[in-house]
Amino acid sequence: AKRDYSEALQSFDSALRIARAVDDRGAEVLDLINIARVSIGLGDMAAAEAYLDHAIKVSMEAGNVENLGAAYATLAKVEYLTGRQDLALAHIEEAIEVDKRHGIQSGAALNLMGAILAEGGRYKEAKHVLSRALKLNTDKGDGLERANSYRSLGLLHSLMERHDMAMEQYRLAYDLDTRAGNSAKIAVDLSSMATLHRKLGRLNKAAYLLERSYIVNLNGGRPIDAIENLTHWIETYGKLGMSDKVHYLASITS
Repeated sequence: AKRDYSEALQSFDSALRIARAVDDRGAEVLDLINIARVSIGLGDMAAAEAYLDHAIKVSMEAGNVENLGAAYATLAKVEYLTGRQDLALAHIEEAIEVDKRHGIQSGAALNLMGAILAEGGRYKEAKHVLSRALKLNTDKGDGLERANSYRSLGLLHSLMERHDMAMEQYRLAYDLDTRAGNSAKIAVDLSSMATLHRKLGRLNKAAYLLERSYIVNLNGGRPIDAIENLTHWIETYGKLGMSDKVHYLASITS
């Protein structure tokens, strides 16, 4: 997977040089956004933010706002992933407003806004936004973002202590991602369900799901995510008092 990201980065970098050579500002903005998205995949949030800041600057200077909403939304994602919720909310609201002025509705932006609101404790607003996102993504036939809507609704219900409803939403996301063969999202769904089972003290179920998520991430070439699964898996076996399995799994990380 890292190799795929590196190849994508080279491809978008080449496209960026061409766009600049022919002074195509619209293409330049889109290439900067795509490079930022790849940088997020590689875990380089600082680079992603720098590319997005530049994309926004170029877009505004050139009066080319076609991709401005996408730039703001991607910047909001970086800020959300790095724990800057207030900035993330401000930029996702800006993204949605920019898109609205140009007749664009983004289910992905609504999903992100809903997740930010949920984690900020603004549950009523989050539910309203995520309900809009789910309807929009369903109407558009966008399976990827529909699954993201279900996953964000799962997070919301989990935070509200509505555990059965949270599990139902995670399973709906998992079913869609499984049908789509989306390995990365399948691993997130399994991990999300495991986290909820751990929260409820269902440790054997949690361990089983963490094992599956670990295998999916490992086979998908995502070693950092796999190690995170493994860490939680070890902790879960520790709580179960299964010291032999703890020692065995710990040897994998050494």
